[in-house]
Amino acid sequence: MLSCGNGKQRQKKRFISSVIFIIPQVLISSSIPLCCGIVGLQTDYCIDATVKCGFEHGLKMIVPANTNSTLDNAYMTAENSYRYYNEFMWNGRYAECISFEKNLELMNR
Repeated sequence: MLSCGNGKQRQKKRFISSVIFIIPQVLISSSIPLCCGIVGLQTDYCIDATVKCGFEHGLKMIVPANTNSTLDNAYMTAENSYRYYNEFMWNGRYAECISFEKNLELMNR
């Protein structure tokens, strides 16, 4: 555990994202194109790191609309953070941000 300046304890992280747990390295290095859908909490922390790390490892990252969220922080409201990452930072750069309905269609193929 790490001690923060405010006296709270934080878990020491060993990995920047969950990609290491999602996709074994043998699949990442294969010639089969892999697609990974991302949903979860903390858009500006865990989800951002996972999207960028997956992209960096050659995965096609998909972020369905309204499937990640976060809290207000000192710089942005939760809504502004969601829009910043989903509409500006990731879409067309690190991920394909699609409607939830389109995601369901892809899953049913």
